[in-house]
Amino acid sequence: MVNRKHSKVTKLDPEIRKTVHTLIVEGVTIEKIVEHLTELAGQGVIDPEDVPSKSSVGRYSQGFLSQLQRLDLARQQAKVIVERAQGDGLVMEEAAANLILNEIMKILLPENGKAIKPKVVGSIAMAISKITSSSASRERAKIDVYNDMKKRTRDAAKQIGSMAKKGGLSKQAVDEIKSKILGIAS
Repeated sequence: MVNRKHSKVTKLDPEIRKTVHTLIVEGVTIEKIVEHLTELAGQGVIDPEDVPSKSSVGRYSQGFLSQLQRLDLARQQAKVIVERAQGDGLVMEEAAANLILNEIMKILLPENGKAIKPKVVGSIAMAISKITSSSASRERAKIDVYNDMKKRTRDAAKQIGSMAKKGGLSKQAVDEIKSKILGIAS
């Protein structure tokens, strides 16, 4: 998680929170961020009661940076997937499903040893079910594409054979064309 649900940072106006995010990413110190927010309170932009403490901003910053790193890693992984898939939608979908499953496993088996809420486990189980169903659909699609290509290849070979026979080629020549060009034997 990025932060605790009751963090004062999460309660800030979205534009101010966006500024806090920018400051965090730019490496501005927690003290300077709190000073900036205090200045905004002094200008009446935010209520002085809404200015988060240094520890609150620190916790938020850690969670925010951690999430940013995970997102960056996911972006890098997605880029590799797209490069390797070379436009093959099924390969990309399969790789994406594997990435999602990996993230779900990280949630189910946290490194910190903390137990997860039963409601979260239910949601994860539902997500795994959807991924599994998607994987089954993907495999059926692969088989369908393979069978379709196989049928098209046979049909093309028959058409070429008919055209070649009409053109005066012998059965042996037609069979040779089929086996050499299309990779099938009649």
